[in-house]
Amino acid sequence: MEGIAAQAEAAVEAVREDIVTIGGAIVICAAAVMAFRWIKASFF
Repeated sequence: MEGIAAQAEAAVEAVREDIVTIGGAIVICAAAVMAFRWIKASFF
């Protein structure tokens, strides 16, 4: 049982890192889009 628990914990840690990476990328993309729209609205 302990081996299964350790494997499950390792899998959750790996997925958590992926989720944080993907979440960060989404936030950066959203910020870039909003900045582009703000610049476009300011000059055009």
